[in-house]
Amino acid sequence: LKFLNDYSYNVAVSQNVLEEWKQRPGLPEGRWVCIPNYAPDEDDAAPLCRADQRELRRRLGLPEEGFIGLCLGSIQMRKGQDILLAQLPAVLKKLPDALFLFAGPVLSNKWGGDKIVEYAKARFSPRNLKILGPRNNPLEYIRAADCLILPSREEAMPLTILEAMLLERPVVASDVNGIPEMVVHGETGLLFSHSQPEDLAAHILRLAGDAELASRMGQAGKKRYYEHFTRERHAARWQAFIKSAFGACGLQ
Repeated sequence: LKFLNDYSYNVAVSQNVLEEWKQRPGLPEGRWVCIPNYAPDEDDAAPLCRADQRELRRRLGLPEEGFIGLCLGSIQMRKGQDILLAQLPAVLKKLPDALFLFAGPVLSNKWGGDKIVEYAKARFSPRNLKILGPRNNPLEYIRAADCLILPSREEAMPLTILEAMLLERPVVASDVNGIPEMVVHGETGLLFSHSQPEDLAAHILRLAGDAELASRMGQAGKKRYYEHFTRERHAARWQAFIKSAFGACGLQ
């Protein structure tokens, strides 16, 4: 709180997170600005959207057929991969050939990533769950998958969701912090609450069983991205904020 009071302005990427901070006593009024994130790889999305999914899967060494869910991000307790693992038996009972990919670095020790990986390897076959580690081509994996899954316990405005929107992929995610500002439940994806984790499994099964719904949500997500989160809009928001901030200081 002391550090935040030392700044003339505090910029947040999420309006929800901003409002949460403002509820804390001792913070100054009028110093908060929200400037949402954008997907930095916008230019790489268009050719991937034209790529054949089966060919892309083949190139990545993935099954050409069947449902693939991607959990993209560092493996740690905050990202909630353990929550997904707890729901996988219910999913695999109805989708025994489904494959789930965990892509991202494993954060060990206090972050708990090593325990998540240990649990996953002990209970699930590589046929259903692959721990890929860090990938230098995450957009290809998003496009190759059928949906992005993000069961995080805390998030501001994760780039992975913006990238999935840009790549026409529906999102299944927790309803924490800034995620509902990105994912419109029932329109661009499906949200679940940590108080009802079984909804995570139900949402995955719903998308896996309805390709038309998944496609429609993916298209709606892309439309929402271009309406709210582009690089151009991001730059314009920063420009407006900087002009306002300098103007308030009497500078031109």
